[in-house]
Amino acid sequence: MGGACGGIIASTTFRAADAPGYKVGLNVTLALQVRCLLDVLRLMLTFTPQSLSITVTGLMMFVFSRRNALARDSGRVFENTPGFTYTL
Repeated sequence: MGGACGGIIASTTFRAADAPGYKVGLNVTLALQVRCLLDVLRLMLTFTPQSLSITVTGLMMFVFSRRNALARDSGRVFENTPGFTYTL
C-alpha cells in the first residue's frame, strides 16, 4: 500500500518540466519526511506500547549502526564471529 501511494505521489510531483532541479518533488518529499518525523515524535511522547516499540527500535538502530561502524573501522570482532554485523 505504501509503495503504491509513493508511486502516485512521485509520478505527480517529480515532473519532467521541473528537471533537472525537481524543486517541487524534493519539497514534497521533505515535507512528508518532516510530517513522518513529527508523527513519530508525537507517538514517542504519548507513552503507549507503540511509542515504546518505536523508541526501542530507534535506539537499537543507533547502537547497531555504531557497533557495525566500530567493527568496520577498527576490525573489532563481535559475537566471536569475524565479519559479524548487527541487523534489525
